[in-house]
Amino acid sequence: MLTYLAALLTEPAHFLLSLTPLSRLLPSIDHFAPHPTAPFEGYYTRIVTPSHGSILLILSSVRQAEDKPHYIHFSHIPSVSGPQDKALQIDVFSTITDVLGERKESGFQEFTRVVSDGIGYCRTAEGEQKYSLRLPDPESESGDESVVEVEVTITQRTPWIEGDVLSTPEGAFSNLVHLLPLHWNVFSHKSMAEYTVKRGGELWLQGTGIAHSEKNWGVSFPAGWTWIQGFSDHKDHAGTSTFSLAGGKILGQKAFLLGYRSPKYSISFAPPTTLFPFSIPTPFCYEQHNSKAGTLSLRADNLMRTRRIVISVAGPARWVALNCPLSTGHGNKFAYETFEATLFVVISERRWPWQEWVQVETAQFTNAALEFGGDYSFKLKDT
Repeated sequence: MLTYLAALLTEPAHFLLSLTPLSRLLPSIDHFAPHPTAPFEGYYTRIVTPSHGSILLILSSVRQAEDKPHYIHFSHIPSVSGPQDKALQIDVFSTITDVLGERKESGFQEFTRVVSDGIGYCRTAEGEQKYSLRLPDPESESGDESVVEVEVTITQRTPWIEGDVLSTPEGAFSNLVHLLPLHWNVFSHKSMAEYTVKRGGELWLQGTGIAHSEKNWGVSFPAGWTWIQGFSDHKDHAGTSTFSLAGGKILGQKAFLLGYRSPKYSISFAPPTTLFPFSIPTPFCYEQHNSKAGTLSLRADNLMRTRRIVISVAGPARWVALNCPLSTGHGNKFAYETFEATLFVVISERRWPWQEWVQVETAQFTNAALEFGGDYSFKLKDT
């Protein structure tokens, strides 16, 4: 209670100060580091392999939940044209403990998420992320204690804003740590990932891919949401464009955070222009989705209405069910993802708000990730 009272007194002032040149006076906060006062916190990494498959790694906690308060997930989802005998999905509910490491001069906080029962850890350092996990093999025969050994090293981090290691998609709103019910932070929208997976001591999967790393934390997950992530090139780390989006409905409102990065452009959109008051579209933003068809379209303008992004995404009907950090815990299948979506992005600009829009860049992302969760998903509610 005292934490929230203090937040009520300080966080609005920090938010307003961050909008001014005096923002440099604010303390540096690493929001990718653990928030021990947050009711839930979840870390997510997606790696796209050279064969266009996806490796997922999730470590999530709902700190006061009684049913499955912690969730560890590993999966390899081959592409349609990839090796189908390499499909694997593992869910474990062992306890996760956060251990803080060195705090760097930049404000970056190193830390490790340690999983009990000898499962392993995920360590986040300034120069790399490392997963080391020993998971029970779900396909092992009765009485066989075979394990799946996962080793992942992620380097060449690209933060949300180049050169700012503490940047987040929320911008100034990240100062409202306790006053907003939900937060989203992209640690790296593209990194290099080296991975090795062994089953029963034998090499099963190995390679180098491109990784996206992020987290959610806050009081509660939304009533309904969508999430999109894509790389334009799955082999060229330096030249690939990226797209990331998260948004949905919470407390009767709807809002989106999104970013597009290419060799030429670095564009982000966030509230207030992507806020739907009482879920009503505005002249700045429009969104429509049909999860049964696997489609979503969105248009967003900046505040001066001189830059616009239009996206359209369509995914096939091959969905992977994932557990989510609800207030009751992780004993659910509340999100559905596909990793074979096709995403189109169009960037348009104009000098003055009354002029016609001019397209300045288009991009296509294949094998993009698309997620519908809660009442955004037809699996839970027809849309």
